Amino acid sequence: MGLFSKKNKDDNVVSTQVKFFDGLDLFFKGELVELSYNKEEKKVIIESKFKDKRTGEKKKANLSVDKIKRAEFLNEQEIIEKQKSVGGRAVVGALALGPLGAVIGGMTGIGKKEKKGKLNQYIIINYDEDKVLSFELPPTNFSFIKVMNAINNDIKVESEIEL
Repeated sequence: MGLFSKKNKDDNVVSTQVKFFDGLDLFFKGELVELSYNKEEKKVIIESKFKDKRTGEKKKANLSVDKIKRAEFLNEQEIIEKQKSVGGRAVVGALALGPLGAVIGGMTGIGKKEKKGKLNQYIIINYDEDKVLSFELPPTNFSFIKVMNAINNDIKVESEIEL
């Protein structure tokens, strides 16, 4: 175990470090947060990596998996292509991208451009009817896969809806 690594002793919790992008006023864009999923309590936990200077506490938000409609991982190019294929709307299938789609879409302009070099990667979580949380993944982060799999295993998929 490395000097700065932290092993979670609770097997019911999977975590990954990400940069907060958008969706809550509690965190600022680019803030390092721990994105965790508690399998036993069935909730997503977003917690700042550092204590707030004013309160001396870490900022924290909890989201019950029952509220989550969809959770996915996409890179910039996928977001750009999906937006173009649905007429410029910030929607990828049933996944709403919120401000993330507008930011990335606005950077691309018109035409079929492909970004060269490293593509930013994002986690997008849709919850309630129209709310979106988005996080940017650091380039060498692979632990997010366990978190995403745990969340997606517990999301209830509707087989019938009332119109």
